Amino acid sequence: LVISEIIKKEITPNTDLIASLAIDESFTNYLQKSGLLDRHAQAYFSNEFFDIINNAKSHLATGQPLEAIKYAGYALAFYNQNATYISKEKAQSSFLSAGKMLLANNYELEGFQLFNAAQNISHGDEGDNIIFHLLWSLLEGKQIEDALKKIEKYSLLERFNTLDSRLKYVVAYALHLSGDTSLAKHLFEKL
Repeated sequence: LVISEIIKKEITPNTDLIASLAIDESFTNYLQKSGLLDRHAQAYFSNEFFDIINNAKSHLATGQPLEAIKYAGYALAFYNQNATYISKEKAQSSFLSAGKMLLANNYELEGFQLFNAAQNISHGDEGDNIIFHLLWSLLEGKQIEDALKKIEKYSLLERFNTLDSRLKYVVAYALHLSGDTSLAKHLFEKL
């Protein structure tokens, strides 16, 4: 009721009021379009995102995987709608840790969706860190062909000399597991 009145009458709510409301998509859109988002409101969106992602992790930890998957989807949607108001570094880290938890519990599709979200946010060396975790997760799941496709997709053999040692190791290890022992041995020697 309060939110609908604010939108209908185009009222500028103060930050304390915003923080006490259960914000839905229409109110989020109103705040974004009206330019009413100050630092405190941006903190609200960040906190809301972290609450959602932490709910996903909590549900997974307490044996409620379907709820965890639902909240992971909410977190992706919420981030995509409010990315300009949420810390990219913290969102990337949150997606990565929740993705690892999902993968560890055999929810591969959902885990890789969160890895992809983290990868899309990243830049530079951060991206290589996510690629490391992605490749390692694929190898742990015995998805060697998928790991090889990622190695090709991210041009890791071409960039091998510029990669950090962890990523170099996982690339060489993937090639070893695939049966390309000659190239794997050569890469292991470069570590």
